[in-house]
Amino acid sequence: MTHKTTKKRLIGNPITVSIFIGIIYFGTFGFLEVYDFEKWKYGAFIQSVLSVFLGAGAIGIITGVIIMFQSSLESKKEKAKEIFDQKITLYKEVIDKVNHMFVDGKINEDEFRQIELMLLKLQLMAKDETIHTFVNFYKKVADMIPSDVDGNGELEFDIDIELKNVFSTFVNQCRTDLELSDQKLDSSIFTEIKNIQNVVNENITRTRFRTPDGITVANLLLNAANKLYKDGEIIQTPAMIHAEMEKKTPGVAKATVRAKMTAYTSKAFPHTSKHQYKRDVDHRDKTEFDWFDHKDGKFHFIG
Repeated sequence: MTHKTTKKRLIGNPITVSIFIGIIYFGTFGFLEVYDFEKWKYGAFIQSVLSVFLGAGAIGIITGVIIMFQSSLESKKEKAKEIFDQKITLYKEVIDKVNHMFVDGKINEDEFRQIELMLLKLQLMAKDETIHTFVNFYKKVADMIPSDVDGNGELEFDIDIELKNVFSTFVNQCRTDLELSDQKLDSSIFTEIKNIQNVVNENITRTRFRTPDGITVANLLLNAANKLYKDGEIIQTPAMIHAEMEKKTPGVAKATVRAKMTAYTSKAFPHTSKHQYKRDVDHRDKTEFDWFDHKDGKFHFIG
């Protein structure tokens, strides 16, 4: 066995080294206890040397404990800093990607898969409460996915203000998770942000598409559905109605058509993700505006 191999093994086995040093130290201490140095000519000198050795050993042990404790604290501090940096990077990535979806105003299948991947990444280092708030956002997105699929197989749906508010709750929780604040954003400030978003969203929605002569999108949808019904099309898809609307009033998004059809399904046969608030205000909770039955994943026009 070479000198380098021995040294490597000793360094790699600190417990063995500690036991070896302990045996020498306490063995020397025991020697002082049982040996009668007064009978030996150089006994006093040897005894003093051994006492110094034991004192130095005690100091070394105390110093070693302090160094080990300090190293442990430094290691934890570096680990905490690395996790903090990784968290900030992850949260910024999540917020930037979702913000891109909000700017577009729609979520497609690829973006939905990105949200699923974000959830997996958050499970790695986010706190449970932060994960829970993002799960609420993920569930809200999943509930908005239409159960009907057009012939072209494309998945795309509009983002509403409620979804933005749910995500805002997640961002608020990130502040607490990163300990940028001892508590979440003041509820009054959070409420004010939501109110501003609601007003802005309504204004943008009104200006995004201008219907002719004040006719609402819902009425344009009904006119298109009636036209298709007269042509013998009882089972209708958002793509069919969108194509019919494009003939006379182009500009309405297909996702908007789907959302309106979902909202105008009947109470007897509602869409699984039906939201009455998406109806025009004076149409809500009135059965005469139940224009579709949603059966077996298909829209049946009932007028």
